[in-house]
This record gives sequence, structure tokens and C-alpha cells, in this order.
Amino acid sequence: MATTTETIEASDLTAALNTSLDRMIADDFRSPLEEMLDIFHKGVEENFRSESSPDGVSWAPRKYAGDGHPLLFLTGAMFKEAMFGTLNFADKAARQIIDREDVPYAGVHNFGFPERNIPQREFFGASEERLKEMDPVIADYGLEFF
Repeated sequence: MATTTETIEASDLTAALNTSLDRMIADDFRSPLEEMLDIFHKGVEENFRSESSPDGVSWAPRKYAGDGHPLLFLTGAMFKEAMFGTLNFADKAARQIIDREDVPYAGVHNFGFPERNIPQREFFGASEERLKEMDPVIADYGLEFF
């Protein structure tokens, strides 16, 4: 049985990688970002339903007995904005996304406001488990270029 050996020069490999990376950089990331955003939104929804942070820390209870609605869900506006609001893909930080004019009090609840005795009830984020669900999306997208 004969075996063949092929030698790949480092310069050829470098050139191929650079070409693939150039194609990737020039591409529109909208498709994988939208797929990852769907996964992220599942995490946000889980946070509202479980009344806990992405890390599983329960939200602080109400100061006074409520009127039966879930925490942070009086009108549903904050939940709707976190789940279905328009997201500019140029937004880079959670604070930029939730501190918007549509629901100006979202950031106060997500980050807390100790000066006003408002505890942090972090809802905008995804658990490690949800974030790991994004790994195949990123890997599949990257494989398209190699």
C-alpha cells in the first residue's frame, strides 16, 4: 500500500486564511446575528418567567405585596421591548440596548438604582447555557468561509 504525502507551505496556508478572513469581514453578519438574537431572547424570556437573573439569582421581592402581576410586568412594555424591540446591530453593550427612550426605566430595573432604593433585577442577558447554544451558529457561519 502506497502512501502519499503532500506538503503545504506556511505561506500558502497564510494566504488561504487571509483570503477566507477577508471574505468573512466583507460579509453581512445579519443572518447569524439574527439567529443568535433569537437564542438570546429565549434567555431574556426565561429571566422574566423565572424572575431571576441570567445567572439564576432570584430577583429581590416586592417591598409591598403586589397586585398579582409578575415582577417587572405591570404593563408588559419592558418585556415586549426586551423581546421584540428593534435592535440596531451597531449596538455593542446591553446598557445601550436597554437604556432607550422606548422604555426609559428598563435600565433602572436591570442595573438597580441604590440611591432610590430600587434593587437590581437583572433581566437583560442570557445564561451560560443559552450562550453555549450560540456556539454552533458561530461555528457553522465560520465554516462557510473555509
